[in-house]
Amino acid sequence: MNGTKNTYIYLVISLVCICFVNTKCRKNEMVFSQQLELEAKVITIPSVNNPKYVRIIDSCLIVTEKNMENGFIKVFQKNNLTFLSSAGRFGKGPGEIVNPARSFVDEENRILWCPDWGKHKIWLFPLDSILQKSNYLPNYSVPIPTKLMPIRGLNIYNHKIFAFINFSPFISFLNHTGEEIDSLGIRNPFRIDFWDKLSLSEMSYSFIFKPDRTKIFIASQFENFIGGIDINGEILFTSEGSKVKEIISGTHRDKIKTYGQLQADDKYIYCLYSGKGKGILQQQGKKKQYTIRYPDKIRVFNWNGTPIAEIQLEFPLFFMAVDKELHRIYGMAPEVSPSLVYYELPDFEK
Repeated sequence: MNGTKNTYIYLVISLVCICFVNTKCRKNEMVFSQQLELEAKVITIPSVNNPKYVRIIDSCLIVTEKNMENGFIKVFQKNNLTFLSSAGRFGKGPGEIVNPARSFVDEENRILWCPDWGKHKIWLFPLDSILQKSNYLPNYSVPIPTKLMPIRGLNIYNHKIFAFINFSPFISFLNHTGEEIDSLGIRNPFRIDFWDKLSLSEMSYSFIFKPDRTKIFIASQFENFIGGIDINGEILFTSEGSKVKEIISGTHRDKIKTYGQLQADDKYIYCLYSGKGKGILQQQGKKKQYTIRYPDKIRVFNWNGTPIAEIQLEFPLFFMAVDKELHRIYGMAPEVSPSLVYYELPDFEK
């Protein structure tokens, strides 16, 4: 009798363990209910020759160009591409920028922030000031401590505080006097080491706030891993895909690049995704040429971490901006000249 009872208990425990393992696997499985392909609409603006970044604030399309000329930040009416104004000037003088990095926006306050790695500053460009005065030069900046350079993943936390990627804490915060706010720092709550064999310059993960600042979405740039935390750093969800391996060709090692830039609205997070090597090393005569591979997919999740759609893009994107009003994604497509395109987003709830 005792032997039969013990066998029964063993079977029950085994079934519970099997169910637990299967449930865990389903939880970690990254399956997208929608597989989509989108065609690009190429945008041609005569006054834009070499665009690098694009941003959206209300009805304005803001394009930052690579070329070193005055007014390298250009503002257009997004509906008809009418030129409205320009801002910014390269140089070492007051209000001039030496080495601009990736800009970011404070949509609520209609501000474009432009980091300057040359002067170790973050310049404030109010959209209303740009529209009122062509070739506008900023007169306000936030200092970046030298120890934080090159600062990565700058984002708006609120109108007085920035957030950025760091070794420790995992997500750090900076006020307008250039001081880190230790009390707000968020430690890495996940079981993976995002910085394994990586340097700060490689930007091992991306993060973005939900517009109401109640949640943070994190995506690894070299693993198929995404996660969500609350503002206190408590884990809300995680999801993992297949394991990523290095590509080895001769003496050249290439990391697989997974998630890149993130954009978000109240419902969804839009993630540039590659799943390929960072580049291709090819022989060009006597020299070897390294060609960068840009992301050619967008993965869409909701704020519960549920995979919604995987979108195959006609042209890979270097950079993107979500237009919440027109339901579009604008982006920089290096394969197109002058590389400015947009994709119409479908209704994911149909």
